[in-house]
Amino acid sequence: MMRVTIAVGLAALLAGCGGGGTAAQGGNASAAPSLASAAAVAGGVEGSNDCAKKPDFAPIYAGGVIKVCSSAHFDAPAKTAGTVSYTTPAAPAAVLAWSREQAGKAGLGERLATDKMFSAGEGTKRTLMVMALPDGSGSRVTVNWGKAD
Repeated sequence: MMRVTIAVGLAALLAGCGGGGTAAQGGNASAAPSLASAAAVAGGVEGSNDCAKKPDFAPIYAGGVIKVCSSAHFDAPAKTAGTVSYTTPAAPAAVLAWSREQAGKAGLGERLATDKMFSAGEGTKRTLMVMALPDGSGSRVTVNWGKAD
């Protein structure tokens, strides 16, 4: 089921890379106290996942433990897309609110939002989709991202 969710999310994300309006360019929220950098989360990665290509506009909620981190390069036109799946003790609503705020700070305009997911983007340059579902007392989160190279 998780693989289906990731595949559907990645397909939707890649489709989103091709259109949409532009948002004003903004700064990244890398200084936010609850933002965990890829290096900080590396100790929480299970298995041999590689988050080296994960862009700053696809942050992981503090305390998140990464389960899957992957990316792929597409040549026509040159695009890179990826998926990060992680768990966190935070509630889904808190993760989504924080992620939405971080996307805004990164200059991504909101495209779609529900109580379980939201998507944002900057025209055809950058796309982001975050899905958060209850998992025990916390959340299971999937982040799909795409960017033009």
